[in-house]
Amino acid sequence: MRKGMIFASIGLAVVFITGGTYFFWNKQKASKEKEISDHYASTMRVTEDTVLWQRVGDKWEESGEVYQNTILSFEDIVGEYYQIQGTDYFVFFDKVDATSSVDTSSKNLLFPEDAKIPANTTLWEQGEKRLKVDQELQLPIIEKQEEILKVLLNEEVLEVKKEEVEVIPVEERQQETLEKVSIFLLKEEENLEEKLALLQEREYTYLTEEDLLLHLGKHRLYPKNSVMLIIEEESDTLREWIEKYHLTVNLKEELIQTYPAGDQQVSTLDNLTSYEVDKATTLERFQDMLEGKKEIRDVATSIAVLNYHFFYNPETGEECNESICLSVQNFEEQLKYLQDNGYQTLTMKEFNDWMDGKIELPKKSVLLT
Repeated sequence: MRKGMIFASIGLAVVFITGGTYFFWNKQKASKEKEISDHYASTMRVTEDTVLWQRVGDKWEESGEVYQNTILSFEDIVGEYYQIQGTDYFVFFDKVDATSSVDTSSKNLLFPEDAKIPANTTLWEQGEKRLKVDQELQLPIIEKQEEILKVLLNEEVLEVKKEEVEVIPVEERQQETLEKVSIFLLKEEENLEEKLALLQEREYTYLTEEDLLLHLGKHRLYPKNSVMLIIEEESDTLREWIEKYHLTVNLKEELIQTYPAGDQQVSTLDNLTSYEVDKATTLERFQDMLEGKKEIRDVATSIAVLNYHFFYNPETGEECNESICLSVQNFEEQLKYLQDNGYQTLTMKEFNDWMDGKIELPKKSVLLT
């Protein structure tokens, strides 16, 4: 009887210890899972140089390195690891810390090219190491410089040396990009808000001077609907509108280049002019500025039509036996005269629309046929 009680006591003790251990282990596991879950955020910063991991079957294998201060986006938790968004790479949970959401995506467009990056190539950000993986990467190019390419990885813009990569065309990434850009010097607040509302309605992108110069240097691409706004000084009203319409503006005194008043859009570094927008600028005229239409002050009441027939080049020994002949040298002189004197050469559609009274044309207009 006594022996049976002893065995029963031992059995109860084993059950108690086993159950207690199981309960304690489950509690610890739940606590650990909660710690990992509570620590998780969609955007996090790497706190120290650490290993990138990949899951191969039931094992975790080292697959590269990620460096301190790199910002990563995550999409899942697997055990004690966070999965990097859009990849099969993971980081151990305690090697990253939550950070405020950073807008790492750029308003500039991707080039229709990818950078093919060999395995174990280091990616950089402003001279600091950010990432190295043991597999080949193919990443979209977002900016081109003389010696480096900027590429997009996990919504972060990173740099790689040009000499280390192969550039591959991507045909399906053809986008409607900015060619000519309107630059506006906002001189007066009266009647300005309706113009800002129009820009917001049409979803325009606002460029800094750096954006503009990189675009004109063909280092970056921007959406077709992009403008640059310049102000002479801030005011309470302007600050309110900047916040309300999510504007990016350039303070005139801080600009590197000068942008004298003009009546044209900008397409090269040689024609950096700006449209002056004041209280007399109508909404209709502002829309014309957005489209690069010149202001018509002297309206055409008649238009010359120049009819050319036969051309020949006497310098190469050519002759013309027709009744109406013109040498190519004379033709070039006439075209230069039209250009030097500010004539606008018309398309047939523009001429027909003018004849039908649908549009007005400048006094100095001519149709070449």
